[in-house]
Amino acid sequence: MSYCDPLAQIEERFAVADGAWAREVEYLYGGNPYLHHDKPSGRGEPDSALRLAYEARERAFAAWCSARGLDTVT
Repeated sequence: MSYCDPLAQIEERFAVADGAWAREVEYLYGGNPYLHHDKPSGRGEPDSALRLAYEARERAFAAWCSARGLDTVT
């Protein structure tokens, strides 16, 4: 989707990255993917599809927080 608003673009990138990560976790484990977010199972093995999705989600989340003046550790 194309937006003129930079915040909307960041929001869209985070939503896409979050969705990709959630689908990968759900594919691997089933159930609620957000129960795996802060666990090693939600990060995946190095170079796995899950790890790539997790890292993309974390980058998008950091950008989302930064755009709103928030600390990513909250």
